Amino acid sequence: MAKKKKEKKEKARPIQKKEPTITYLCLQCNIEEEIPEDVVRYFDLVDPGDPTVPPRFACEKCGGEMRPKEPWENIADDIF
Repeated sequence: MAKKKKEKKEKARPIQKKEPTITYLCLQCNIEEEIPEDVVRYFDLVDPGDPTVPPRFACEKCGGEMRPKEPWENIADDIF
């Protein structure tokens, strides 16, 4: 008599919560990048400059300057 193969049950994966992000846009190559909100907050807090100016990042593709896609006033009100 042939043995029956046991069917493997797939384990349910825990649902990972997507952390909130802010969309940044490169001013040179127009690529968009999602940067975690926690990272943006951190850089805004440690930056000694003007708090009304958003943190800026360098594009990983071309090295150009990246700025938030939405106006900073709208974003800052939501995250702070």
